[in-house]
Amino acid sequence: MIAALFAMALIVPSPTPPDKGTWYGERCPAGVSFLGGRTDSCSPYVAKRNGGRGGERWMYAAVGFFRWGMPPVAAIVRSKKTGKEVRVIVRDHCAACRQGRVLIDLSPMAFLALGLTLGEGVARVEVRYLGAR
Repeated sequence: MIAALFAMALIVPSPTPPDKGTWYGERCPAGVSFLGGRTDSCSPYVAKRNGGRGGERWMYAAVGFFRWGMPPVAAIVRSKKTGKEVRVIVRDHCAACRQGRVLIDLSPMAFLALGLTLGEGVARVEVRYLGAR
């Protein structure tokens, strides 16, 4: 059933812009900063020993077709500006992606690995899905 839903999500045409990628992260707890003092880009994933789901913490992403209970999906994201690529694990839902405003929402580290800055906020990207992890 999950595999069928995933397959349908990749086949059904989407109104998503073909190349708009953004980054996201949760606000850091009081007294914690990340990436040189930013407080808006802590990882939303908590280790299993601390009550979270665990697993991939740095190179993650969110897309519109992902739903809780689906297995994580591997993808390659390429920046059209820098030509750099990064492998991410899709493991979150992106409401803006589902609404067609964004193609993919990347972790701060994935966005930076593309040779972009967090200050840019939005980048032109290509995404190739590799399937369930």
